Amino acid sequence: GDEIITTGKPTGFLRTEKQYENFVLEFDWMHVEKEKMANSGLFVWGDPLPGVGTPYTRGIEVQVLINYPDVGWATNHGDIFSIHGAKCKPDRPHPKGYERCLPSENRVKGGGEWNHYKVTANDGVIKLEVNGKEVSGVSKCNPRKGYLALESEDAECHFKNIKTKELPSTNPKPEECAKVAEGHVSVFTGLDLKGWKIEDDKTTWGASGGIL
Repeated sequence: GDEIITTGKPTGFLRTEKQYENFVLEFDWMHVEKEKMANSGLFVWGDPLPGVGTPYTRGIEVQVLINYPDVGWATNHGDIFSIHGAKCKPDRPHPKGYERCLPSENRVKGGGEWNHYKVTANDGVIKLEVNGKEVSGVSKCNPRKGYLALESEDAECHFKNIKTKELPSTNPKPEECAKVAEGHVSVFTGLDLKGWKIEDDKTTWGASGGIL
């Protein structure tokens, strides 16, 4: 069937055209990397543009990660956490006090195998089911309305069977909503200077790692 594939380069995100508030989102994902760490994610309730100094948006991230070392404060998959100025309260306290929920058990399959996520987001609460069982959640999220996005972070990841069912609104206040897109488009690919014109021949510009 049809798949969305991120090569992982450049780093960034692919977001929805419209904002979502309360919903149930199901999808399958597969990292191709069998041994090295491979990272991607789903951003929930994000802003339309990246935060200052990062290629990613303010919002809540649902982790899509495999082959991660055992560091105690993060896991391979199933973590839910706030990023770049968003706020949330994990269902279970984090060992280091971070706004990050670690999954109750490890249900992820390895590289080359498909995993199924069911994300239920309602009234600032997010619950994640991994391969058929709820393992993590957060509440008191801000924003609790915004864009949904798939993350590109240095690894090839495949997504398919993406289905969204919207739920009734619980009337977020304006300060609980993500910013609204104003029609900005990216002029930098993050990989090269395609489409750019350099005025001064003596100036040497280049692109590396998403940076000019």
